[in-house]
Amino acid sequence: MTAMACFAGAGDFAGDVERASGAIEKLGITSDEKMNAGDFAGANAALLGGFPEATRTPAESFLLGNLLFEVDRKQSYALHRAAAKAEPQNPAVVWEWGLEQHRAGEFAGALAAYQIFSRARPRSAASYALQADCLLRLGRVDEAVAAWGKSETAPDGSLEAMESLVCAVHREPAPFKRRADLLAKATRDRDAGAAADLIALDCDFPRDWWNGGPQKTYLAHDAAAVAAALKLPPDDVVRRAMACAAECAAAGGDDAAAINAILGKHRLLVDADRTAPNHGGLLTVILAAARDAGAVDEATLRQEIGPKVLALAQKGRDVGLWNCAAAFAPVDAPDEQLRLERDGWKATGDARFAAGVLLLKVQGGGLAGDDPDLVTARKQFPGSGLVQRAAYEVAKREKKVTRELLADAARAEFNHFSSFVAVATVVNRPRSDYLRQYFAELGRVPAAPKGTPL
Repeated sequence: MTAMACFAGAGDFAGDVERASGAIEKLGITSDEKMNAGDFAGANAALLGGFPEATRTPAESFLLGNLLFEVDRKQSYALHRAAAKAEPQNPAVVWEWGLEQHRAGEFAGALAAYQIFSRARPRSAASYALQADCLLRLGRVDEAVAAWGKSETAPDGSLEAMESLVCAVHREPAPFKRRADLLAKATRDRDAGAAADLIALDCDFPRDWWNGGPQKTYLAHDAAAVAAALKLPPDDVVRRAMACAAECAAAGGDDAAAINAILGKHRLLVDADRTAPNHGGLLTVILAAARDAGAVDEATLRQEIGPKVLALAQKGRDVGLWNCAAAFAPVDAPDEQLRLERDGWKATGDARFAAGVLLLKVQGGGLAGDDPDLVTARKQFPGSGLVQRAAYEVAKREKKVTRELLADAARAEFNHFSSFVAVATVVNRPRSDYLRQYFAELGRVPAAPKGTPL
């Protein structure tokens, strides 16, 4: 996945990798065709079948593991484990095995692998950063601080590369299998809910913490398959919403006329009733298209569509609907914003709404260290970077920042960065700014007496 440059001087293994690469590239064409058609198992079998397990070399296992790292976690773990067993001192192989163990929550094994890599490549900054994460999870905070310090001073590697690696080990599984499962359920069982989830996923298919958007090949295949299987009445709102979202995603851009035509054809948002679908994923896609293209003005969105979305959200636990409803809260009414975030938290149990409550209170200066919302949120969502950030902001204001709080906040930031900074052409890319701040402060806060648990 990331360490191919380490093959210099790796002898026969490097030659084996080069020889296997061409064959795997050809197999990849067949695999991609099957994946495009929603055949997840067949796509993986096309790759693995070209290198039978009984005769598979360590280099072949390594390459297959790299290809399947984002696609099939179970397979890539087994493949990288086999390669590492055969090549336990090869930096490239051990690096990938470290990433696999890290992602699986096997922090001691991952740490050992990263340390082997760092002995061979001591100038690599990312390895020390990943070691710091593992050490934090193992409760070895002083060592984590030291490892992070090495990552800040090591000369090779960029901050963005480190952030991408943290994402690779902590992100949710890439939804290739989920897409295939939804497609099967929608077409085999004629399940309209699965079909709606599928089209919403294809319209905004996540690649990592930063990048998503329509997967147009999947979308074209799945929209046709779902339409043929479901045979919903033409006036069915779910049918109209799926078609509308798919067409908006395929159109892209900021063509207000095109988006308006799509919305009008499917009688959503721009019709006399300002109809909105009762599905958060589809509504999110449609609203984003309408907003980006300026097809519906902001006043109409907030005054006419917002109340309808809120009414839909209040009927259930759909996080997407509650997100849309919260986005329509009046910008000059903090009490209303707070109420919506609190209602969303209660309805969905999702950390993003708890964080919304806390951050609104922080902004209003009304959050204290013993605030019941803060106490509850930290207990319910200890791994949320935004929740831990609110706790940090309060403790900083009250001059009660502790080493324990900083360690908790750093662990949560590794789970998912919560600071957002515009970088180059990427807007609002989650960044490691808060994480770096926490480690800097951990380096200044005196260590607890030996034997004191964190």
